[in-house]
This record gives sequence, C-alpha cells and structure tokens, in this order.
Amino acid sequence: MKVCGSKGKSMIRRILDVLHGTDAIGRRRSFCGDELASLIGSEGGPQAVAGAVRNFRNLVKRAMLKETNITIDPNIDVIINDRLHGYRFSDKIVVVDGQELSVKTRGNCKIENLPNWILAELKKSGRIRRQQIAERTGHSDSTIRRNLLKLQKEGQIMFEGSPRNGYWQLV
Repeated sequence: MKVCGSKGKSMIRRILDVLHGTDAIGRRRSFCGDELASLIGSEGGPQAVAGAVRNFRNLVKRAMLKETNITIDPNIDVIINDRLHGYRFSDKIVVVDGQELSVKTRGNCKIENLPNWILAELKKSGRIRRQQIAERTGHSDSTIRRNLLKLQKEGQIMFEGSPRNGYWQLV
C-alpha cells in the first residue's frame, strides 16, 4: 500500500528518504531530531521533524484502517523515536524500490474484523490460502480455521482443490 508521494517534495518524504536503507553493518539508519533536520534542510529544526513524523504516523494509521481494516499503533509500527537510537523505521516497515512505503501486517497489528478482511481479500485476488491469511494478519491457525468455516457455513466462500494445495474462494 502506497503511503507517501514522490521523492523529494514534502518534508516527510525527505525524512523517509534519509531513513531508508541500512548502515554499514546492516542495521536500520537512525538519527536524532537535530541530525535529521540538518540532513533534510529543515529550518524548523527538530520540532518540525517531530511534527512531520507525527502527521505521517497518523496518515499511515488511517490508511491501514481504511484500506485493510488493520489497526496499528503508529508509535511502534511505523517510525520509532527512542532517546537511545533516534528516529528509525520500525521493523514492520518495508521500503520498496525507494519509491513506495508499505507496512507489514504482523506483530502488534491486528485485524479488527477477520471475516470481513477475508471477504475483501477474496474480492481483490479471487482466491486465498489459509497460510496466506496467517502471514498477512498474524492470527492463529485455529482463529483462521474458525472464521473460514463460519463463512463457508454462511454460504459466502467455498474450498477448492486438495487439502494440501487447495484455496478458498467466493461462492
């Protein structure tokens, strides 16, 4: 899911471009507010950086809820700022080709309504496997099975194929 526009235009985009990548030993880049403000050329200093990051966290939180029905804690699922390491991407953030930011849906992320999420995914992709649901939602196998069986009993979805290689699809 794209959550930020083209390179270099907004302050948050410049912040994200600086945070993108890893250091020499493979750790995520991190910078204190003063360093980050200097690197992006912000005249507002660390306060402007903090405001841009806060607004971005809220944007991601709203987008995740609207598009995927996933609730996240923006302080630990997007950009982290601790006094020891400074600002850095959470491990749940993936930057694709330096152009688009997407958020992994695991850990503290939680699907609010799993049956609706499953139906929405099936409308988008046409079919899904139980393992894919687990990877994308972080729910346990038993929770996923229970919700799939409920949807099947309601006549909304059906299982196609063998138990080992089959998939779920809309009826």
